[in-house]
Amino acid sequence: MDSGVLLQAARLEALIQPSAGEPVANVHLESAIICAESLCLAGYTNEASALLVRALAASASEHVHVRLRLEVVQLRALMFAYRDSECLAKAQECLHEFGAFARAYEFEYAQVQNYRAMALLRMNRAHEAVAELVSVLAQLRTRPDSIALTQCAGFLATAYITIGEWDSARRFALEALVSARRVNSAYQEGVALGNLAIAERGRGRHQASEDAAVDAEAAYERAGAVVQLAHVRRSLAITLGHRGKLDRARLLIERGFADAGMRLTGPQRWYSELALSRIHLFAGELAECRALLENKFFLRGEVRESRPELLRLEYLGDVELEQGN
Repeated sequence: MDSGVLLQAARLEALIQPSAGEPVANVHLESAIICAESLCLAGYTNEASALLVRALAASASEHVHVRLRLEVVQLRALMFAYRDSECLAKAQECLHEFGAFARAYEFEYAQVQNYRAMALLRMNRAHEAVAELVSVLAQLRTRPDSIALTQCAGFLATAYITIGEWDSARRFALEALVSARRVNSAYQEGVALGNLAIAERGRGRHQASEDAAVDAEAAYERAGAVVQLAHVRRSLAITLGHRGKLDRARLLIERGFADAGMRLTGPQRWYSELALSRIHLFAGELAECRALLENKFFLRGEVRESRPELLRLEYLGDVELEQGN
């Protein structure tokens, strides 16, 4: 699948070459949208962004709907790549550029708002993100089910997980799950079930968390979402670690590394390393745990106050505690 989608992207880039007086055909731009979405799911976010930049440059200014849809997928690529400040800036540009078409193309415009809120959440502005998502969701609930509604409810679940409001996270994860099934989106179903797994773990319901994570794994497999599979397997491993199923937990994290490889972004790899360090800690393998935790995440591109770095320091404290220090 990977070689096929990469080859398709290369061919589309060659096709999207506007010549004098001959704009690029919309059919090629539509193909670029579909291909970029597949690239994102496969973890090739840089390739997706490059294709979309070329498609946007070649698109005619009067084809507003096509341009807006290209921008939405570009925002998705930026979010998948954890390029949060770029995602926020791009979303704000789009809200300004396409504001006059907010009603005509309300579902795409709502997705831009969703991505803006998600960027805010990733940048530790959780309460601003919640306020924006609640407002967007209230509007979308007056419309038929859509990817925008499912996405918004899912992002709200993620936001409430971030601030530790587990009951609210569970409620919105369930709403997103129902909506995802109505619009027949395996990817959004995986997102909803993944959020449900984390919310249930936060509520101390480890069997329910394990069940939701297994279902999320199946949904992501149907969607072909390689990187998200690694993410949900890491989440499942954390739950299994709490339940003492250490060997299975370790295998899940290692499988995520093996399957997604270098397509995992920095934060995704760091979170997996943190989860693996917990497995070592639970198993009493303190030297192995410390070895993973001695790599300072903020020296590899993240700011010192980032969540992975704060967790690293917390877990190092746990190692010291286990050693009687």
